[in-house]
Amino acid sequence: MEILSNSDIDRELASWTDQVGELSTTLVDIDNHPGLQHVRAYPPVGATADRWAGIEMTLARLWEDLASVTSMLQSAQGVRGRRSKLDDDDRASLTRMLESGGLADTTRASCADVTEFLDAVDAINTRVAEGIAPLLKQLDDAGASAPSEITDLLTVSATDPLSMTARDVDKRIATLAELVTLQANWPDAITATQGRLDDLRTATQQARQARIDAERVVIATFESAPDTEPELRAELVAITQPDPAALRSLQARIESALEMIQHQDELATGLLDRRAELQGRLKAYEAKAARLGLAEDPELLSSHQIAAGLLSRRPCELKAVTRAVADYQQLISDKRGALR
Repeated sequence: MEILSNSDIDRELASWTDQVGELSTTLVDIDNHPGLQHVRAYPPVGATADRWAGIEMTLARLWEDLASVTSMLQSAQGVRGRRSKLDDDDRASLTRMLESGGLADTTRASCADVTEFLDAVDAINTRVAEGIAPLLKQLDDAGASAPSEITDLLTVSATDPLSMTARDVDKRIATLAELVTLQANWPDAITATQGRLDDLRTATQQARQARIDAERVVIATFESAPDTEPELRAELVAITQPDPAALRSLQARIESALEMIQHQDELATGLLDRRAELQGRLKAYEAKAARLGLAEDPELLSSHQIAAGLLSRRPCELKAVTRAVADYQQLISDKRGALR
């Protein structure tokens, strides 16, 4: 063992003092970290508990390391402080002490792991608290009680915050905002839902009539959308007490039913519109043929008669009509070219 000189010993002691001071400051900051206060106040479960088990051991070891190194530093400082110039025995003793102790190279990494965990806990907890605060105020202003979903989110935030990501929290807060709006404006929400049921009833009637009209005019197969309005209206009547989750679910199903009915209506109406379009195009092409002096052309008359005949059928085959009108148009173009 190479015995350190007085100056080397002083440099080592100064380095130890800086390291101990840095670790002491870091651990004090960690001890005051809101994330640590949180897991101490609310014993973690689930994913948070799994991570906390290792972090808690790391944190305990850091405090033990600090106590051990502080004790060794104080002993070394005591030896060094006995005289300004150390003899060989003192220098040998201090060399052994300084080389056998000190903080491990992984100390900073361990501190960073602990801080990262606590930051993550605090970030989720803060995000939840800040997201829920305006919702609670909205409920308080309306004199309404908080839905159970708020309590559920607060419970998860308290005991297992790391089971959620920031995106998870934002999605749940957005859902809660919808529920809170329903809860805080319950009479209006019921009225609005009744209005959408009225819209669904009207749309169902219109879609049914559009399907009947289309089936009379064109050959088509329609999937009959179920009439869910009576059943959904009965569910609304059954909600006798404020239940925003149930109402939100009902509203979503009403909108889904409306979308399906409107799609059926658009299909039927689209077929009727397509027939009207073909009828208009045939008349336009007929007028064009007359302007070209081809109104009495036998081939054009025959082609027009075929298209008009297919179009007049009840119901008609739109694909066949489309081909016939296209053939009539092409024949006009061919004969127009021959006139030049």
